[in-house]
Amino acid sequence: MQSYADLVQDETVRDRMMDQILPEYERTRKMLEKIYGGPLSEKRSNVHHLLELRERPLYRLHHQQINLLKRWRNNSDDDNPELLRKLLLTVNAIASGLRTTG
Repeated sequence: MQSYADLVQDETVRDRMMDQILPEYERTRKMLEKIYGGPLSEKRSNVHHLLELRERPLYRLHHQQINLLKRWRNNSDDDNPELLRKLLLTVNAIASGLRTTG
């Protein structure tokens, strides 16, 4: 999450948004533990295992997407269909990698 947040140059905006996102993430994690009666790794071990298997490939995709977003934002030529295509492919790949896990 922090890598995406670091794309925001305005520190005030970045901090304000992360101050909203991180507590909500933690509340969601705790609520899921309440619903399942314990940590996901114990109560939903199959889902937890699938998430672990996807973690490394998704990390590479996120890193690639962040680099493409930097290029997109720094691109002086607004009409760069190849860069846009690559960026949209990372969106699709990440969504496919997450599937129903969120």
